[in-house]
Amino acid sequence: MNKIIITLIIFSIPFLAAAQILEEAFPFIQNYTVADYKKGNQNWDIIQDKRGLIYVANNDGLLEFDGITWRVIKGTSSTVISSLAINEEGTIFVGGKSEIGFLKLDSIGDLNYTSFLNKVPEEYHNFDRVWETWIFGDTLIFQTSHKIFFYRFRK
Repeated sequence: MNKIIITLIIFSIPFLAAAQILEEAFPFIQNYTVADYKKGNQNWDIIQDKRGLIYVANNDGLLEFDGITWRVIKGTSSTVISSLAINEEGTIFVGGKSEIGFLKLDSIGDLNYTSFLNKVPEEYHNFDRVWETWIFGDTLIFQTSHKIFFYRFRK
């Protein structure tokens, strides 16, 4: 009797291991459509903040998703947002059509967009989309098709 139980245990171990591997190999995936978030049909970039909220660079602005509700971040709906980056402190940097900036918490805890254009000379304000936004140490880089903007953080 003991030999039968031991044999069953030995032969069931590979099946239990296979089930675990399959569970890890195929994570839960949830798809969202334009009907869910009710904004532009093109998304260009996506990041997640320390709180677990999702931010999507979209043709109609910067979308925020908390797992239930989609909303457009105030101040971003007037331009196509195409690139995002987040630093170690959790600040989200945003690049779009002729627009660069970051998200800042207001007095009630909502994120609002703050533009960096006031730091850019007027003759450089009309630029193409920011296709990439990078953070290297204390330097923020916004890359368009024809221009690159650098911003160094002061410590």
